[in-house]
Amino acid sequence: IIFWRYQIINTGTTETPFYGVYEVYFNDKTGKIISWTQDPVALDNYGNTEELRNDLEKILSDIKKQPVLFESELEQDLEKDNI
Repeated sequence: IIFWRYQIINTGTTETPFYGVYEVYFNDKTGKIISWTQDPVALDNYGNTEELRNDLEKILSDIKKQPVLFESELEQDLEKDNI
């Protein structure tokens, strides 16, 4: 079983950060990250403002609770798990 949440990922470096909000997917049993979306979340193509507001509230709720992740560290962790 997999669950996901929104989380900020820095795809840059500490010196030159590049932040985006991504959907991050976890293994429900281990709690380990198993993947994340290739591109940051896009906030467009909504049929109405209520849907957009709901997604924004969910995003804010999730990112307030979680630390910023570094993509380079995520990739290293995935490589270790696949060895």
